[in-house]
Amino acid sequence: MKNIVIGSFYRPPYASIQTLEHLNESVSRVKEKCKDKIIILAGDFNLPHIDWNSLAVKTSCNQSNQHHYLLNIAEEHGLEQIQMNQTRQDNNLDLYFPSHPSLVKTCDTVPGISDHEMVIVDSDIKPKYNKPKRRKIYHYKKANWENIKAKMCRLSSEVCNMKNVENCWNDLKTGINSILDSEVPSKLSSNKHSHSWITSSLKNKIEKKLHQKAKFSKSKEDWEKFRSYKSVIQKEIRNAHWTNVNESLSKSMQVGNNKSFWKYIKSKRCDNVGVAGLKRNGVLHQDSRTKAEILNNQFKSVFTKENPYAQKPQLNENRYPDINDLKITTSGVKKLLSKLNINKASGPDSIPNRILRHCSEELAPAITHIFQISLSTGTLPSDWRKANVSPIFKKEKSPRSHESYC
Repeated sequence: MKNIVIGSFYRPPYASIQTLEHLNESVSRVKEKCKDKIIILAGDFNLPHIDWNSLAVKTSCNQSNQHHYLLNIAEEHGLEQIQMNQTRQDNNLDLYFPSHPSLVKTCDTVPGISDHEMVIVDSDIKPKYNKPKRRKIYHYKKANWENIKAKMCRLSSEVCNMKNVENCWNDLKTGINSILDSEVPSKLSSNKHSHSWITSSLKNKIEKKLHQKAKFSKSKEDWEKFRSYKSVIQKEIRNAHWTNVNESLSKSMQVGNNKSFWKYIKSKRCDNVGVAGLKRNGVLHQDSRTKAEILNNQFKSVFTKENPYAQKPQLNENRYPDINDLKITTSGVKKLLSKLNINKASGPDSIPNRILRHCSEELAPAITHIFQISLSTGTLPSDWRKANVSPIFKKEKSPRSHESYC
């Protein structure tokens, strides 16, 4: 667990800018001595004319230069002010600056014992790591591709004889997954956290019981032997770790697959990743389900909800020629399937790109048939109207607002 540095600050109402200059020097020294540690700065700053949502100083305010100086301190040292409530009359004087704002679950005010409201913060002290669900991993190298292609060909013929687009797609999806389960060996991913660079020889060295021996004997010679051995093993582990990282990243870059790179970057995170806590009706929500509902309502609100009973406007004569009928050919579908990136994740239908690519010739007639029925009837399979949506944060906006994501 990382150490936490907590700083408390009070600025008198009519203090000079030197007070903030001393604060800036103090924070600089802390940042230099306590690298990679969580920093929290809080206190009564008595600078009420900053709009913390837009990070702008209100016009025609007193001590404008000090308001701007505080904003510069926060920006220079990577601190984000998240206390937005008024703490004395109509002013927000008491502020809370964490270096890792994603760890903060709630920040609110309650009546205090003085003329200021009291700020209550509920925060984690280390990032939350969501335990990934076990997923099925297929061993394609051990697959019987001849049987797979023969079964895919029969499945495609059956789908081509059907007329309903929903039934066509459901039978094709179910059939592909059934063939996968029967012809491709698989296993479930491990739910244990392990390090690939810890080899069996390193494990044997780590498990050597020199510490127990030194603790039992209390001999100075045994303790020195243990410390010397510990230093050697730690050096070997570091070397093995960096060798593994370099080899893994270089191999992935050579084949154009950057998954290993981003997996390594993600493992080094110091903050919670994903969407920050979102406010709805003044309440900050942190659980995933509620945040998903808030964002879903936000995304729906930007679309026009059409009234099916509204009278359609009269259109003038079309000045442009009608579009030609779309022609979807089996050869075209096969060509697109054969170019799929097998390293991309599957969508909500859970059909791997590797299967679609390797069996492009066998599956192309069935997929072409589904496209043609969909165009002629004006309907889509229900699965095709589903998508995995990843919200993207808009810069220079509050991460606590659902309107800050698109």
